[in-house]
Amino acid sequence: MIDGFLFPSVLRISSFLFFLFFFFKMLLLGSLLLVAVSIMCAERDYFYESDNATWDKARLNCQECYKDLTTITPANAEILGLNLTSDYWIGLRQNINGSKFWSRWANGEPVLYQNWYPGHPVPKKKPEPQPTCPTPPAINNTKIEVMQCPAFTKLCACLNSSDDNDNYLTWETNNSSMMWCPALAELCACLNSSREPETSITESTTVFTTSNFVTSPTPTMLTTTSSSASIISNDLEPEYIEDSCVALLSFGMWQEKKCSEALPYICYDERFYGDVAVSNKTTTGGNLSWSEAGINISQYKIKINGNHAANVTSETSYNMSGLDPGMLYRVQVIPVKCGRDLNAQNISFYTLPEKIINLMIVSVGTEVISLSWNASRGTNVSYILNTEPGNVNTTCLSETCNITKLTPGQKYNFTVRAVVNVSIYGDSNSTTACTKPSEVVNLTSSNDEKDTINATWDSRDENSMLYNYTITLTNTSFTNTYTANAHKSKLLESLTPGTKYTLSVLAIEPNCNNKGKTTSIVAYTIPKQVDKLKLESTYNNITAEWALSTGNFAWFIVNISSTMSENISDPVNTTYSKCYFTSLEAAALYTVTIRTYVAEDLKPSHPVSQSIYTKPTSPGKASVQSLNRTAVFLSWGIPANSEKVKNISYSVTYTSDFWNHTESRNLFGNTSVTINGLKSGTKYKFSVRVHAGELRSEPSETTGLTVAEIRNLTIAMLCSSSTELYCMKNSTMNSVLQELKNLIHRNFEDNVFWNLTLREKK
Repeated sequence: MIDGFLFPSVLRISSFLFFLFFFFKMLLLGSLLLVAVSIMCAERDYFYESDNATWDKARLNCQECYKDLTTITPANAEILGLNLTSDYWIGLRQNINGSKFWSRWANGEPVLYQNWYPGHPVPKKKPEPQPTCPTPPAINNTKIEVMQCPAFTKLCACLNSSDDNDNYLTWETNNSSMMWCPALAELCACLNSSREPETSITESTTVFTTSNFVTSPTPTMLTTTSSSASIISNDLEPEYIEDSCVALLSFGMWQEKKCSEALPYICYDERFYGDVAVSNKTTTGGNLSWSEAGINISQYKIKINGNHAANVTSETSYNMSGLDPGMLYRVQVIPVKCGRDLNAQNISFYTLPEKIINLMIVSVGTEVISLSWNASRGTNVSYILNTEPGNVNTTCLSETCNITKLTPGQKYNFTVRAVVNVSIYGDSNSTTACTKPSEVVNLTSSNDEKDTINATWDSRDENSMLYNYTITLTNTSFTNTYTANAHKSKLLESLTPGTKYTLSVLAIEPNCNNKGKTTSIVAYTIPKQVDKLKLESTYNNITAEWALSTGNFAWFIVNISSTMSENISDPVNTTYSKCYFTSLEAAALYTVTIRTYVAEDLKPSHPVSQSIYTKPTSPGKASVQSLNRTAVFLSWGIPANSEKVKNISYSVTYTSDFWNHTESRNLFGNTSVTINGLKSGTKYKFSVRVHAGELRSEPSETTGLTVAEIRNLTIAMLCSSSTELYCMKNSTMNSVLQELKNLIHRNFEDNVFWNLTLREKK
């Protein structure tokens, strides 16, 4: 049972076949309809009007309250087909606006989709008889059959052929050429034929596809049942209607009808989307405005927070009032056209929160200021507190807030506003306050003389150069107050030598006169320092002597230190003016420091220091190794009693008597050195000494010979003796050779390498 509707498979293949027919017909007329078009369409609403009217009257009614009679596209065809209860006029007419038949809708849009009932649209003149399609026999009610047109099979082969020359001809029209398939003529004749089909129906299923024309994700099969076959076979010779109008049949296909016939109709309208804005917001309302919704708008309904009782206006603006501060409101603007509500335009907004009142300073610190104010009404109200200087915004969730990380001793202006939805601000309120100065740091007392204290301090505050400072000096019998400013120092004079005082300093911020925390230390006038310090040293001892010309003292602390040796003595506490340090290391620099004390809890005098070297001892045994013709490696041992001394200073001197050349170099800490730039085959004398300031040790000496560069020197002797064969005697040659050796030795000795050998001429 299909109840007036074709099965989907029948609908699809019928639509496809007649779309092919329409396409080829347009091709014959020289017009090619683009089937792959990308367009941007506004969202539409569709309205089914049940009152019967002619096509012209239906269109007029649609244009009064809607956009126009509906168009049909692949996108909306299924949606429109779901709500069909009868035949409806749609916006397609045979000849409208002077366009070619069935090429444009009434609203001017191109026809990109067609779903004609079989045999429609009816051509004005029937074509000449053509070869007919086979006539189907009686339909088997229990089986799904397939109707196959032989001409269509040829067309598929033609369109799928990869050999254009075998199946296509060239057709000249309108001064242009087109490829033409001969099988097309047979198909058109078959589809337009009014004769009965002659070919029998087979039980096989044929799938019609063409890679050159139709692309479909699922092959479409032409199938039918006994009921659908009767639909296709009905009205094989429909009547041609001059200037016909198109109706959407109740089962979804199209058919021409007389435009004067009265039918229900389907209108469409573009869904209205307008701009809505709220301006001039206040704590109790704001001005609502929106874009005009088009013609025939009778009024606009304004609903606030979904209230059933809507405010009505014919204007495109509305002044809202009587609302609560800081609240979220949802507003709908609904255009009313021809008694129907159009798509509502929505906007949400917050009314402004209340102004801040009773803003007060609760407490003040060096980096923190606390404020409070009266809370504001509203939804999820928070507060924005702006701090100047710095333009820093702080979000506060309640009506009290601590502003931290402020600059000490700085004057600030605070502005508070209530805020909802992060960015909706109410009216502000402002106040000023100053942070306190920080506690001064690095407070020290230094003494140049026994009756003065020089107080100095510092501050981490950026504004410390603007502060005023109060200095207080007290002891059991004395109190005095001084003032200072940006210099952060004060010389306190006419004091008692060797006396303990309490020194206090605080900073005062000048704008609000806020005082910082007091910083106090113990300060002293110091005793007189020693003078005439004298040091004497041996290889392992140092003796220190000093004098104290004036002033009182209780004891002396004597320290000895060294950067070259870890072998030092503990500090010596003595009441005498002489001190001994023993068991020291040789060739090390020691510093002796003396301070004068008057009491354990009082500051000592300025230190007096003097440095001296212990006497050096000779280096250990030196040795030399020849490396090549110009270099030797010299090494020696650590001096006695200097095993733990760091960076001992050595001097190395090397001398060549033969070349009359002497050179020296200094070393620190090393006990070996490679000496380059020497003469080959030369004997050198090496001396190593330890230096300790102006002191020098006895040397450690050795000699070495560089590698000789051998050169042969031939000496020929001419014998002039009157005695025959005298010169040829061995004794004579040996005597001459010995004399020559003595001569060379007297001149070279062992300072250079040499060797003398007698060889007889052969």
